Amino acid sequence: MILRSCPPLTNRRGRPVLAAVVISSATVMAGVIAPSSAMAADPIVVCGDVAGLRAAIVAANTRPSTVINLAPGCRYSISTADNDETGLPVVSSSIMVNGHGSQIVRSVGAPAFRLWRIAATGRLTLDSLTVAGGAASVGGGLFNDHGALTLRDSEVTGNTATLGGDAGGGGIYSVGTLEVVTTRVHHNSAVSATDVAPGGGIDNDGTAVLRASRVDHNTTNSSVDSAIGSGINAGFGGSVTLDATLVDHNSVSSPTFAGGAGIANVGTLTLNNSQVAGNTAASPRTATAALENVGVLTLNGSQVYGNTSTGAGVPGAGIYTGGQATLRQSQVFANTARNTDPTAAAVGAGVFAAGGSAALTGTIVSGNRAIGPNAQAGGIFQLGTAQVTLTHSVVIANAPDNCGPPGAIPGCPN
Repeated sequence: MILRSCPPLTNRRGRPVLAAVVISSATVMAGVIAPSSAMAADPIVVCGDVAGLRAAIVAANTRPSTVINLAPGCRYSISTADNDETGLPVVSSSIMVNGHGSQIVRSVGAPAFRLWRIAATGRLTLDSLTVAGGAASVGGGLFNDHGALTLRDSEVTGNTATLGGDAGGGGIYSVGTLEVVTTRVHHNSAVSATDVAPGGGIDNDGTAVLRASRVDHNTTNSSVDSAIGSGINAGFGGSVTLDATLVDHNSVSSPTFAGGAGIANVGTLTLNNSQVAGNTAASPRTATAALENVGVLTLNGSQVYGNTSTGAGVPGAGIYTGGQATLRQSQVFANTARNTDPTAAAVGAGVFAAGGSAALTGTIVSGNRAIGPNAQAGGIFQLGTAQVTLTHSVVIANAPDNCGPPGAIPGCPN
């Protein structure tokens, strides 16, 4: 006899499974239903049973390629850490978790810990699962520690990285391989009281690919040092590729320096048919652009628009580049650099080239505004030894003027 409390499901291998069921021919231990030999071997975790979930992960670490199924639409609320700063057992093998729309969260009022950590030998895939409410020194929601992490049709939200020193990756901190597909990373934060705060949503020092995803409404704040990369921080030596992905409405703030409200890059960053939009940077001192690059940046058919930077000195609101930047068939428009100090300036609201090279091909820079005392070059500003080149590109309708210094950029009207 089989008694069902949830409708029949099919796992990713096409095998029939039952979520939160009681089966007379199965052994049930710690909330995990162990099917009889005639049934699928994938564990099924009873709705809300954290002990069962932990037991399933421990068992899966000894059986590579295990699939763990959660009950549909359930909440697994964790109140204590399993180890160190992590709520669940460290993933050390290849594991897939079918969330079926469920949530894994840190309980309200529980001590600080992240939800997931993936070891160097681990490969974790999360499908249709929300990871929420985690808090740790790095990787508030998930810490990929030189392993591999894949999220599909999932959400990472309400997680925090906070520490007296360097705090990174409020939602995700990855030093391995990260793949984010049709997933939303939102309303996470990175906060530091004594050091740099990077990556409110994602802090990446490995290889990351985001496809058809959204990174939004994340925040990054340092009370004494720089705050950077509120949506995504692409660290030195790492690479980030965005395909058809939106990075929007993230915010970064600091009393000293706030930059890269959408994305900060010191590695290699590529945007394909993607958008960086509506992000804000604010500082009583210097605030820079929504997309800040001192590494290698490539935009292919992408848009940077509607971003705002406000501070006492604002070099850029759309794109700041001090490295190598290539823009192909892209648009930079309607960004605003707002200076608040009569001894400083807002310059290069669309693109501010601080060094290196910026090559624009088939690209439009329009409708950007530099506002406040000493404002100039609403479109593009070229500083010092930086070199900006325009090929079949248009710089138009920026305020108070298009380019600066006057005559510095061939083919760009002042």
